[in-house]
Amino acid sequence: MWKSLYQFPLIETIEETPVNKLLLLEESKTLLQGTKVDHIKTSEEITHTLTHQVIKARFYHFAAGSLIEKRFFVFTQQLDRYAFPRLIDQYLKKTSYLSV
Repeated sequence: MWKSLYQFPLIETIEETPVNKLLLLEESKTLLQGTKVDHIKTSEEITHTLTHQVIKARFYHFAAGSLIEKRFFVFTQQLDRYAFPRLIDQYLKKTSYLSV
């Protein structure tokens, strides 16, 4: 089901976590590898219901001072070339990063 789908970097938390605290988590430090980032914006909470769970998600937009090694980067104009899980796909369409 998830095979061949691209996903954004993901950090899971049990409860809603402010972005400044999110950046202090070990998962964030591992993901960013010491790269300085500036928080640009945070999406509204999105609820995605699956048969076995309910996912509450937010998308965080950051600007990085440099590229992070061993990460796959895509220009926003090229996002339509990739398949994403439904939650990400719906967000990209809602925010006009993907055409409907």
